[in-house]
Amino acid sequence: APAPQAPAVQTSTNVPRLRQFFPETLLWLPEQETNAQGQTTIAVPLADSITTWRVTVLFSDQAGNLGSAETDLRVFQDFFVAPQLPAQLTLGDEVQAPIQIYNYLDRPQQIQLDIAPAAWFSSTEKLATTVTVAANDVTVVYVPLRITGVGDDHFEVSATGEQTSDRVQRPVQVLYNGEAQTLITSGRLASSLTVPLTLPVEAITGTRQVTLRLYPNTLSQVRQGLDGLLRRPSDNGMDIVTLTFANSLLLALLQQSGVPATDPQYSQAERLSRQGYQRLLAYESVTEPGGFSFDNYQPARPWLSAYLLWQLTEMQKFTHVDSQLIMRITNYLYNQQLPDGSWPADLMRYYGPWRPRQARLATTAYIAWMMAESGNPNYAAIGYLRQATSDEMADPYVEALVINALLTDPDAQGQAVTMLTQLAEQRQNDQGLSYWTTTLTTFQAGWGANADMETTALIVYALLQSGEQPDLAQSALDHLLSRRDPDGAFATPQLTVLTLKALLLAAAHEEVGQSATITIQLDEQPPHQLVLNGTEGEPKGITLTGLLPTATLQVTVQGELLAPYQLIRDYVMPWTAVAAVSAATPDQPVAITTTYDRSTVALHEVITMQTMITVTSETGSDRRPEAWVATLGLPPGFTPLPADLAALTAMRIVSSYEVSPNQLRLYLTRLYPGRSYALTLRLQANTPGYLQVLPSQLAEQYGNGERAVDMPQSIEVTVP
Repeated sequence: APAPQAPAVQTSTNVPRLRQFFPETLLWLPEQETNAQGQTTIAVPLADSITTWRVTVLFSDQAGNLGSAETDLRVFQDFFVAPQLPAQLTLGDEVQAPIQIYNYLDRPQQIQLDIAPAAWFSSTEKLATTVTVAANDVTVVYVPLRITGVGDDHFEVSATGEQTSDRVQRPVQVLYNGEAQTLITSGRLASSLTVPLTLPVEAITGTRQVTLRLYPNTLSQVRQGLDGLLRRPSDNGMDIVTLTFANSLLLALLQQSGVPATDPQYSQAERLSRQGYQRLLAYESVTEPGGFSFDNYQPARPWLSAYLLWQLTEMQKFTHVDSQLIMRITNYLYNQQLPDGSWPADLMRYYGPWRPRQARLATTAYIAWMMAESGNPNYAAIGYLRQATSDEMADPYVEALVINALLTDPDAQGQAVTMLTQLAEQRQNDQGLSYWTTTLTTFQAGWGANADMETTALIVYALLQSGEQPDLAQSALDHLLSRRDPDGAFATPQLTVLTLKALLLAAAHEEVGQSATITIQLDEQPPHQLVLNGTEGEPKGITLTGLLPTATLQVTVQGELLAPYQLIRDYVMPWTAVAAVSAATPDQPVAITTTYDRSTVALHEVITMQTMITVTSETGSDRRPEAWVATLGLPPGFTPLPADLAALTAMRIVSSYEVSPNQLRLYLTRLYPGRSYALTLRLQANTPGYLQVLPSQLAEQYGNGERAVDMPQSIEVTVP
């Protein structure tokens, strides 16, 4: 513990630079030309990390020869300080923040250690102390902190020595002791809008707030959500395929918006797209060249291969794609086509109530559409599809696929428009916005509400391609956009792909010359004004905090631009209230509980966490896939043992996992009704204190949003 009275230290006079930049990737350079001798020089701005960077280089010459090399880049200094505070804490936590001091000098140093005060913590002891560190030694100091404030902040430590010094700043996030909840409504502004706001009385005081976002044009709706849309895929094959496509389309959208290549989001989209392309190559079949599957244990799937053909053709517009690969996929698809122009249905993918003829029509339409979008129209397939009857298709999802395929053939467009007109009559209405429903499971395993949105996106794309019923197309597109989360992301990667394709098409025909002045007033508070111009690329908005449980928001518009809007109501419910709601609805189809073998553990000891997942009833049709994500809360400062993580992947239900500082995310395969699944993990305690663990959650990845939440627990870690 810090000494109560720290004597003065004769310190060095140099003030150290504050180290605060700690990226995971130091440099990503997609392309670099060399001179004639194959040499080049790259200036690398170093981060503040004391570490060894792994440098990997891939190169090729004009003759097509490929090569690679790896080396290390060591960044080191003789003396430095390394705070080991968890990156995420909860209001009310009590933590003894470990601060490691490394002295690789050939002489001991007496160190003046100072903690910069911040609003998010208080301490019962002084934030300054002295400590002596022996030569070529490492020591640790524990600073007791009580977490008293919420939000994003930082933890700054200065270590001033007699010979050399160091300063470092690490980010920290403090959460409320409750569950953050969000209500989202969307629409298009009229001349005036009055919105009664009702927020729970039980919400934690100070957490109620409302955000109004206004979008001057179609592309601005995507620019706002780029941080939520640009995501690195997990190790799940379907995620890799669809998220890589989504990231590529976002890059195309940024190019269409005139965003420079130096923009950070542009660079991120380009990097994720290129990385995704490299990962896609691993899914090509060895025995069926040009055919792709989601893993090496399944046969190649024509529909997935066609999807990748479309994807790679789009990616070719901005990055290098192997033309031989595109040719192999095209040849594979032609070789799989039957004499009547159709492709056999991959019934392994159809877990909903699919009929054989219906499944073959959907598969053929899907592949024919993808091939045509890739510049390979297949008129034999179109001929097969033109014979389909409404009774054979019998679902808006199948009809939408067939229509999109027929629209690629000028001779079949008249039939497609007739079908589209009939399909328009089947639309549903939700608060003035249009959408369609389906009873089927989609190619990318969407079902229920997510399958409905995929179907709607397919129909929007067909309406925009045909130029038919533009008002209906806009209404349905607004419905899709209203379903995004606050970060701008859609429920599934495939929904992101389809909606982005529709947005790019809509933006290409949009008139953006209008403007408007928007006045926003909450109750009797002073009004706020925003000016919207249809040519602007960024959305505008305002966040109002400190709301009472009931309030009224008044919005008035002066001008011609009736912009789309998104109204987001945020609040945090205490866990006691969340538990009460859960207890009132006991008949849930799934449940998740987490237990520990001890609630008190000594520093560096290992505890065992067991998570039990129970499927109490059938969560849907017994033939549709069950793709789940289990997010297990890890105690702050605890590290899972690598052997146990490896053992998880040996379980048949765990396809892959991702570890973050306070959570472990597991991607699960089908969970069967009436069964329970136990997941065991050992954790090592690295941070002393009384710490709250994030709750464990189980949610469907591509379904109706069914989920289960376990209540958070507390763990005490003592210093021996």
